[in-house]
Amino acid sequence: MPAITASTACLLLPTLLATPPGLGPAHLPPAAQPVGVCGPGAGPCDQPNGTPGCEDSACCELVCGILPLCCVIGWDASCVATALDKCNALPCSGAKSCQISDLQAHGGGAQNAFFGLSSDLPLGTRSADNFTPAETGSISSVCWWGFYFDFNANADCSESAVDNFTVTYYDDNGNGLPGTMIASFPVTPSRNNFGVIGPVTVYRFDASHPTVGVTAGQCYWIEIRDTLDAVCNWLWATAPPPDGYAVVDDDGSYDVSDGGNWDYAWCGDPR
Repeated sequence: MPAITASTACLLLPTLLATPPGLGPAHLPPAAQPVGVCGPGAGPCDQPNGTPGCEDSACCELVCGILPLCCVIGWDASCVATALDKCNALPCSGAKSCQISDLQAHGGGAQNAFFGLSSDLPLGTRSADNFTPAETGSISSVCWWGFYFDFNANADCSESAVDNFTVTYYDDNGNGLPGTMIASFPVTPSRNNFGVIGPVTVYRFDASHPTVGVTAGQCYWIEIRDTLDAVCNWLWATAPPPDGYAVVDDDGSYDVSDGGNWDYAWCGDPR
């Protein structure tokens, strides 16, 4: 299974402003040492759970050895990101491609304007992010983060959403944009509550699909798009920048005007 990393080799356009990650346990002053909150009865390790520690004892102890306040203050997005990177038993763990949602805004210049960008067929939008495999192999599963929003009511609409997701892979066109389509799959992901941004619930989605072969060092793009009704819209959550570049298209053709200084929250197949 290839390890996947973001790469500026994908980006031939000018480098754009990067945004620092949000506040998490790693940024707080050290205080107490980890307490015994790891094991059954604690919250899940692969999502913020509102309490210190998580249910997988080995993973919990590993993460709290790196970020002690995950076992003191609470298991937040920074703890989740470390767990997904370090704990091999977790879904979507171990992949260097992981760009975990931190429930913060990214991109949009100095104002950090975007918590997520629309990638929804009825709204006429689609979004894609670049990646470069460090090894030759194949991808057969993916997880990602996003949320639902009714722009007319200015409200969360996740309860009424009936998902129809499609995951599509592209070659790079040589100019830092999605080029020739490699494969496209309708998927039916699991959906789990990950956290909140104001009144909006952010979800993590996990899905498998037929294998897609990739070559080490070559730039690719992944597009994740939902098809809802014209009222409730799906937005792909942004993430702290590996390379600070992704695209969102609203006219049916990816071009230089679609690029922006953000990254999307997703993880490639780590198995």
